[in-house]
Amino acid sequence: VDVHEGMKAQTKKHAYLLKLLGIENVITIFNKMDKINYEEKKFLKVKKELEDFLSKIEVRSHASIPISSKLGDNIVNRSSKMKWYKKPVFIDILDNYKINSPEISSTIRFPVQDIYKIGEKRIIVGRIEMGKISKGTKLVFFPSNEKVEVKSLEIWPKAKQDYEIGDCIGLTLSDQIFVDRGDIASDTKNPPKVMNRFESNVFWLSDKEISLNKKYLIKINTGEYEVSINKIKNIIDTESLNKKKKDNVVNNDVCELVIHSSQFIPMDDYTF
Repeated sequence: VDVHEGMKAQTKKHAYLLKLLGIENVITIFNKMDKINYEEKKFLKVKKELEDFLSKIEVRSHASIPISSKLGDNIVNRSSKMKWYKKPVFIDILDNYKINSPEISSTIRFPVQDIYKIGEKRIIVGRIEMGKISKGTKLVFFPSNEKVEVKSLEIWPKAKQDYEIGDCIGLTLSDQIFVDRGDIASDTKNPPKVMNRFESNVFWLSDKEISLNKKYLIKINTGEYEVSINKIKNIIDTESLNKKKKDNVVNNDVCELVIHSSQFIPMDDYTF
């Protein structure tokens, strides 16, 4: 945030975009402190404005640092011109930030990236996005809803006994079911939803307005689907956070849409 100019509409739009992407913990940097003569009062005023807005969209500021990127104040070394600032400088906050390791849950999500045929083997490849997979794991493939077991794990030069979230693997199945790129393999207890009509929050980046009469290509996990926009429910004003009704969506609008697909799509809520 530019402390000299204060909170701008663009700042709020960028913060709301982070919220849409699921980023709910941020570090906030207040730049150009040299332009306001390093005044603590001005910094605290802009800091409060930003934190008030972030709290409304449920984004938390992990740290707030007053800096001058031009002169290097509070970036690597503590500034002698802001003795009122007692907390760590920017680089120390970055270095000491702890990223939590993802929990290994019993829920499995394995989007199919491709199918390789090597001799008599059909090897299904992809990246584990959730859970753990080993030989004998029972999987359900969507949208077909067919249940199989993992027959073998195919990793060069030699497979381990199991693989977990973040691992890219190949596997063969106990039965020769039809599997296609974009399908999702799941555990049997917590399957994804399978639908052809759903609501979505969208940050519209195109210079062209949304058309209800046009087909669009949507990418979900490793699958691509042809969809149409059934309804524009609301436009969200990122300044006031009020929702308003409009018949068109233009560049940089945040909107709530109802989307229809001619195919059934396996998916989870974004916050899943």
